[in-house]
Amino acid sequence: MTACFLHMKKLFKHKKAFKLRIGKRNSSDDKTGIHVRYEEPYMRLTTNILAFNTGSSSIKFSLYAFGESERLVFNGSLSRIGAHVTDCLVLDDHGKSIVHERVVSQDHKAACEYVFSWILSMGEGFRPDAVGHRIVHGGPLFSTPQLVTSQIIASIETLSPYAPEHIPQAINVIRHTAKLFPGIPQVTSFDTSFHSTMPPVARLYALPESIRSEGVQRY
Repeated sequence: MTACFLHMKKLFKHKKAFKLRIGKRNSSDDKTGIHVRYEEPYMRLTTNILAFNTGSSSIKFSLYAFGESERLVFNGSLSRIGAHVTDCLVLDDHGKSIVHERVVSQDHKAACEYVFSWILSMGEGFRPDAVGHRIVHGGPLFSTPQLVTSQIIASIETLSPYAPEHIPQAINVIRHTAKLFPGIPQVTSFDTSFHSTMPPVARLYALPESIRSEGVQRY
């Protein structure tokens, strides 16, 4: 999640932040209704960045605030998703427990709804200005962070076979974010980006070229 935060920080702190506006949904949009267009940049004094790390059986989340200084506001996790009872733990910036309770989250959808309902219950001061998502695999399509659009989501969905227990769950969180916080930018950060510059001797397997040309490689 630290990588997500750093990428979002760069987006906002590169001289000026971009003001984004969501357009009306049209027939070409998917269910997120995301249609981004850029307006004139404007200065932000403080920014809340929410970072998600969605796993096969957990959702980890952290809120960072930065302006003149940077600080962790809280970090939490909802683990053992799919079990009869799951654990939710949230700590403040001093490591003190804010929430520690057992909840019923029999699937990722229920877990996602619980996490977002808790974030919303914290009030307007904790509302995110941007959200970053750790995505486990970018496949051959993505080697850099991406600003989320309908087209990006569709492309990430095609990568589900690379990580079927992770990518669909992460997309669920992205869509839920767009539904609850329409208009705020979301950015994806791919684990495989950190290995995208490996030299061919490290990236390629000792396999016939006919197989390597199909995209078989080490990520």
